[in-house]
Parts: sequence; C-alpha cells; structure tokens
Amino acid sequence: MKYFLTLIQLWVGFLSICASYPKANIWIIPSVESPQVYRNYAQTSKVHLEMARGEVEHIQLVFPSKVNEEYRFTFDRYLKGIQISARELKKMNGYYDALVPFKNQLKCTDTLTAVWITVQCPSRVPVGKYHQTIKIEGSKHFTIQLDYNVHHTTIPLKSSIPITVGVENRCMTECLNDKEADKERQRWVDFVLSYRMTPVFGTQITPERWQYEHSFSPWAWNDKRSIRLLNDRRYSCYMLPFFTLSENELASLLCNIQKKGKLKESLFYIWDEPAYMEDYEQIKRKVNIIRKYASDARILTTFFCGPRNGPRKGDLYAVFDYLKHHIHVATISLAPCKGNEEEVQHIRYKVPEGIDWWSYVCWQPGGNEPNFLLQMKGIQQRAIMWRTWKNGSQGFLYWNCNIYHKR
Repeated sequence: MKYFLTLIQLWVGFLSICASYPKANIWIIPSVESPQVYRNYAQTSKVHLEMARGEVEHIQLVFPSKVNEEYRFTFDRYLKGIQISARELKKMNGYYDALVPFKNQLKCTDTLTAVWITVQCPSRVPVGKYHQTIKIEGSKHFTIQLDYNVHHTTIPLKSSIPITVGVENRCMTECLNDKEADKERQRWVDFVLSYRMTPVFGTQITPERWQYEHSFSPWAWNDKRSIRLLNDRRYSCYMLPFFTLSENELASLLCNIQKKGKLKESLFYIWDEPAYMEDYEQIKRKVNIIRKYASDARILTTFFCGPRNGPRKGDLYAVFDYLKHHIHVATISLAPCKGNEEEVQHIRYKVPEGIDWWSYVCWQPGGNEPNFLLQMKGIQQRAIMWRTWKNGSQGFLYWNCNIYHKR
C-alpha cells in the first residue's frame, strides 16, 4: 500500500510538471512550403533526414505565437562535422523570404513564427546515423528530435554545369562605408558559393542600354582577394571584366588567367540582352579586341528576342546567324517560350554547332512557370533546376538575386 501511495505521489508530481510545461503545438514542414499552409501538415516534433555527404537540407519549424514572446533555442550536443543553424523566416514585401540570423534568443514579431533550420553535412563526415535535439523554451516548450542517416555518397563540390547567379554591386554595398562594404562583399561570395552556385558581380555602365560590367569578384581582378577566388575550386566558371579595363589592363588580365590555366573556365559576359543591329556590331568589335590578346577566349551573351530593326526584325534565330562566329555561349531567356516545352527544344536545336546553349531567367517568366520571384511558391523556385536538367541546358544564369528595389 505504501508503495502504491508513493507511485501516486510521483505521478501527481509528474502531472504538475507537465502542467507547468504545457504541451505546445508545433509543425515541421518542407522548405518549399509557405509557413501559412502549415496546418496542411500533421503536428510533429520529429525529423528524419537521409543525407549524402556534402549535402545541405532545410526544414521549417512553425508555431502560433504572440508578438513579443521570447524563446530560447538550445542544441543538446555538438555533432562532429555536421553543422546546424537556425534563422527566423520573415516577410519581405508581404512574402516570406528573408532569413534573419539569431544566436539563441528569438523575440516573436508576429502571430505565426517560422524558424528555418539548415543542416549541413560536409563531404568528410563519416557514414552513419546521428541524433540531435533542439530545445525551445519560452511561454511554450518544444523539443525537436533530429535523426540523420548519412550515406556513402558524396555530392560534388560544384555543380555539374555552370550555375551562375548575378549580384548587383550597387544594391550590395549601398549606404555602407568601405569596411562594411568589404565585409558585405565577402558575405555574398560565401553565400552564393554555399549553394553550389557561382557568383557574378555586376555594375551597369551604360544606363540607356543593358550594358553591364560582370566579374567573378566584387573586387578589382588583380586584388589579392580576387586572386584567392581564382583558386577557389567551388567556382564552376569565372566571368572576366572587360568594359572598365584599358587594353593594357585587359592584356595583363588575360596573361594572368592563361598562366593560371583558367582560360577554358573563363568567360567574357559581353552585353546583356542586345536587341538592335548596332548592338551586334558592337559585340563583334569588342570580341575582336579580346581576341588580339587571347584568340581562344570564350564569349557569352544573353538575349530573349530577335533584332528590333534590320532586315530580319523580330527573328530570334537571326541572332545566331549574326553572332555565331563571335560567341561561344548563347544564353537564352525561357520567357518567350511561354511555358511551351516544345518551343524550348526548338530553340535548343537551332543553336549553331560549337556554341553552348544556356538558359536564363530574370524578372520573367512569371505565372506558373519556374522562377525565383518573391510572389512564387517554393516549389516553383525549386523547379528551376529540374527544368534546366530536363531541357538539357549546358549552363544556367540568373539575373539578379539582390535587386529588391527600383533603380
């Protein structure tokens, strides 16, 4: 009897503890979903991830909250090699988009809180099973259990085809002093490369035309930090500057690139979306200047339409005929295809022999097609690379990832 009473006392004590730590509702949803649809998923506090070495996975923790509620996040153990981070997912222009870092303390700013969890599995992590918990303590308490199964498969350090992402220099460093600007430049280099994509830093040099100076580095090409980037094996290609260089500087750049054995991996991004006969002629003249110093230098241009003047006005394929002896990569917008995959393949087969075909997206296409636009669903944004693979693109270009406001 005494034993039985003791059990009752222990049980009452346990219930009182549970009452002081009320069970809270939490949802774990895929990274491609909007937090607003969290109720489409069952409540759970467990996560199981099957991972390759070198893989990065993301999940979202979503729970109803009150403004100014505070929560403390604690990771119970350090797993050698595996890295985990938490960021708050916040709205930008009405859409969930901004990932805001926080250390351990999170102050809620809305009635729905979403926390973006990133799990990075470096390529040298031993194969095996790993376990970890995240404790979240505040007005409500959560314990998240994470299980990882790391397989004997390693994702390559860089993508199998060039995946290039434009970064606008002006938007990156606007209103920052020199020291802050340099830190921001380095952050963008690391950020884009962490997604196995290659950064391309751009500055518009001719406002009345889409003429940009593009470079693999946010610093001058001969800056010591740029030289380090030339040795970074995560780059799938190197965009070389041209417009802001004198011929002597161009010759020096190409000499340096050739000595490092990087010319085959390098490209000159000459002109963005040329649309007039005089644009094509200017491209030819600029390519001839480059070939004076490196006859096998590779040239890329982007276009989405045929010429807007001349004898073949409006004929997209006329651009191939005008530039086929001067460019090596034809990067073509998918917007004119308007979701017609047969048209995409028609463009692909029209590309002249010896020219690589890349696809690109920018502020178009919209609607239900894949793109990175703020108003699009996560699945549309993820589908960009699926479409790139399906279409057989030899490379991909995105313009531009950090233009959040008007010029």
